[in-house]
Amino acid sequence: MKSIERPTKAIMVLVLSPDSLEPFSHKMCDLNAAPYDAPPLSLCSLQTPVTYCAANTSDLEHVVQHIKGLYPSAPVLGVGVSLGGMLLLNYLARKRTESGMVAGFTISVPWNALKSAATMEEPLNWLLFNRYLTAGLCNAVTRHRKVLEKVVDINFVLKAQTIREFDERFTSLMFGYKSCSDYYFDASPDNKLHNTAVPILCLNAADDPFSPQHAFPLTTIQSLPNVALLSTAHGGHIAFLQGLFPRGASFMESLFGQFVQAAFEHPQDIREACGIKEEQRS
Repeated sequence: MKSIERPTKAIMVLVLSPDSLEPFSHKMCDLNAAPYDAPPLSLCSLQTPVTYCAANTSDLEHVVQHIKGLYPSAPVLGVGVSLGGMLLLNYLARKRTESGMVAGFTISVPWNALKSAATMEEPLNWLLFNRYLTAGLCNAVTRHRKVLEKVVDINFVLKAQTIREFDERFTSLMFGYKSCSDYYFDASPDNKLHNTAVPILCLNAADDPFSPQHAFPLTTIQSLPNVALLSTAHGGHIAFLQGLFPRGASFMESLFGQFVQAAFEHPQDIREACGIKEEQRS
């Protein structure tokens, strides 16, 4: 029997849902990817009254530990998309030099949850996005009513008209926060970037309704040699299409490929450019 040679490289992929980014996830899988998706409540069967939030990184920590146990010598690069980007940055900030990752890459991350919520409650954004996403969250709660009614008032939760109201009545209570504002502060990566210890590249668009431009932590990032923010005038939320009739790879896919190549093939150069000392390697 032939022995199976394990890959020498692993990539961690964080996505908001497995459906919305399926083509992008397939692109990742071409590069020895190890996808981790936040559990889609509309698809899975919830066994315990525990869901997920942007501030809780315990699941991600277990996934990284599992991968490092399987491939102890393989470098791991974290990729966070939207809410997954919040999870990744929060994870990197909390674990610091013990993250087990050589670098991080985020796409359309909401930097400040409170400012994002306010932007999403503007009339047009509420009509186009907020009410639809809130309805989806409420439908997921309804599907798992028997399990979740042990810890929250389901009827009150289902009356939510915005994502903020849903988080006030469900998410913040589920994870023990005194208020939704406390949860949003804890979930926001903008105030934790200074604790990160690996090279991080962030891609955001100025016209992203989920991550408003005025919330970009430009001053903080300018003071951090290990973090770079690439901001485009257009790109929306996880779009970044190129050309009048976009075909083929999007801008975010091309940028991702370049960053992965640099992180894996020129790690020492990147660490030196970021001012990261040898003992800080993850």
